[in-house]
Amino acid sequence: MVLSILNTSTILREGYSGSRLEDTINKWHAEPDAARRALRQRNSGRKVLRYAPIAPAPARAYLLGFRRGLRKARTEYHSMAQSWEDELRELRDEFHQIAVSVHRERIDRAIGEAVIERSANPDALLH
Repeated sequence: MVLSILNTSTILREGYSGSRLEDTINKWHAEPDAARRALRQRNSGRKVLRYAPIAPAPARAYLLGFRRGLRKARTEYHSMAQSWEDELRELRDEFHQIAVSVHRERIDRAIGEAVIERSANPDALLH
């Protein structure tokens, strides 16, 4: 915890020895508010990083891996979407064939009934 607060340049610049470092650690634990206030005053003119920055090479590797994962997920998504569209297209074609066959059967049935009705009474007007 203390090593994250004291950066190495401060340790090297101010020449912390074991006893001074121990004194700083003890002071930090004894008076955490005062130590935090002193740290805030020292860093008041610059932006304080709240996390450890990633070195350029690991950051680049992370970004490349992340982008590769996105590309892979995108291709999988597109292939799944294409397979679903193909399946929906097949189902739509099957339903269209069923609808056409049902329509033809109804027309044939209506024509058959009209022929029977016409043969029963040839002088009747059919609408």
